Amino acid sequence: MKPARLLYASSKSADMLYGAKLHVPDPFLYLEYSGKRYLVMSDLEFSRAKAQAKGCTVLPLSRYHAHLKRDGRKATLENLIEALLTEKGIRSVVVPRDFPAWLYQKLVGKHYSIRTADGAFFPERAVKSAAEIRRIEEAQRLNEGALELALGMLRDADVRKGALYLDGKPLTSERIRTGILHHFLDHEYSCPDGVIVSCGSHSALPHHQGSGQLYAAKPIILDIFPRGQDGYWADMTRTVVKGDAPERLRRMFDAVLAAQETALSLVREGVLGSSVHSAVLKALEESGFPTKPGKTGPQGMIHGTGHGLGLDIHEEPRLALAYAKEEPLVSGNVVSVEPGLYYPGFGGVRIEDIVLVQKGGCRNLTRAKKVLEL
Repeated sequence: MKPARLLYASSKSADMLYGAKLHVPDPFLYLEYSGKRYLVMSDLEFSRAKAQAKGCTVLPLSRYHAHLKRDGRKATLENLIEALLTEKGIRSVVVPRDFPAWLYQKLVGKHYSIRTADGAFFPERAVKSAAEIRRIEEAQRLNEGALELALGMLRDADVRKGALYLDGKPLTSERIRTGILHHFLDHEYSCPDGVIVSCGSHSALPHHQGSGQLYAAKPIILDIFPRGQDGYWADMTRTVVKGDAPERLRRMFDAVLAAQETALSLVREGVLGSSVHSAVLKALEESGFPTKPGKTGPQGMIHGTGHGLGLDIHEEPRLALAYAKEEPLVSGNVVSVEPGLYYPGFGGVRIEDIVLVQKGGCRNLTRAKKVLEL
């Protein structure tokens, strides 16, 4: 029998959203034991949870308050959990790595056996169902619409002394980002972690969101990662240049595109993510772009090749160097494939698709074209 799993979190936790299938802004209790899932809900959320939390048995928090009051005990969270576990005959539970430390200590003090999960709390999250894949694809289609909006603004821009102008006003990272955010709001999506529209030297910093004036003949990285109301994310990056790209930038783009094609040819069930990453590093080095220390910091391919995504924007599995025991990719994984090159003071190039891992290869869930010059 699997050990009991205990969560205390709001639905901001991807694990809680996965387990409870319910959006709740305040923390609540989730218990999984003997093939059954239990939610302990306040009076405020009880009726909604009964109607919406499919596959879960919803228990009223007030019941445990009454038990504690009858026994003359305070209705603290640790006492409420003790009442729940006692009712179910449980003395040992597994909790996620981000379980509140204070609550962990309180439960250990009550002589419960508490073990933190060795890895993911729900390892099964890494393998997406057909319904989950559809949700991610829907998000990516909408994402491609946002990309096209941004590219349209760049195509329509005029160049004045190297700077971009649209409708007579400076075209900035902020203007494009605002247009993208409005696009998603119109479709009831959001971008909780922002949108990257970085130009020139900003693009050499992979997670710099970008700010200020955009320029011709400089790299512009558009990295867009929206989240639907159902909690599922999409992710996509394109690098473009308004006008003619400098030769160095063209060579970087071609090398990154070739490295991505190498990675896409390798991603399949049974392959280690670290081996895909190693192949990308090798491909970039053979194209004349090794990863190495620079005068102002590391340069070249300074991040992993990819990550899983679903209810978290970054989740297992990873296409990166292995720092611990690594499991091979399996069918149903959805991962990003996003090689890049970054040179402080000059700029960066990144190209990112998301793909579905299959037995004989992978299916690209991204349709947007990869064109450098606009």
